[in-house]
Amino acid sequence: MRLFATASLLALTLAGCARTTDRTAPATPAAPAPQASRQIPTQLPADVRPLQYTINATPDAARLRFKGRVDIDIEVLKPTYFISLNAAELDFIDVSLSGGESGARIPARKFLVDNDKQIATIRFGNESAPGRYRLTIDYSGKIYTQAAGLFALDYETAQGKKRALFTQFEAPDARR
Repeated sequence: MRLFATASLLALTLAGCARTTDRTAPATPAAPAPQASRQIPTQLPADVRPLQYTINATPDAARLRFKGRVDIDIEVLKPTYFISLNAAELDFIDVSLSGGESGARIPARKFLVDNDKQIATIRFGNESAPGRYRLTIDYSGKIYTQAAGLFALDYETAQGKKRALFTQFEAPDARR
């Protein structure tokens, strides 16, 4: 179960940070999309680029919660005071940045989650110079009972009720 959850969350995180572009023009003009009551951005600032993710997640299916830790190797392309990433309905426990010229571990000074935009912004106090770093985040989240993010479905067997965990790997739900 732990291996499945880890692989699922890895794919979710990668999907949440993935960017897609359409390089071909449509043959006919598309009808305008209906206006949503809330616009959620799909692009993050380009000052920081993720290189590799290492994710460890531990689900607690009985309590419908999970704990996770992600180490994201990043490349800072332009000096920046903050790092933004996709996040929705997650509780950040500890966030730090290490590497760069000093190699020191720098705890986050502040992290804010904009639930409407589904973006977490992490500020470390000092400007990060261009270079490679490791962003480490300890967090927890909810396991849903509807098909969103990581979700649980209960089913009956001859031995009694069982619970399975699933995800659909949809990019918007990867933020959860």
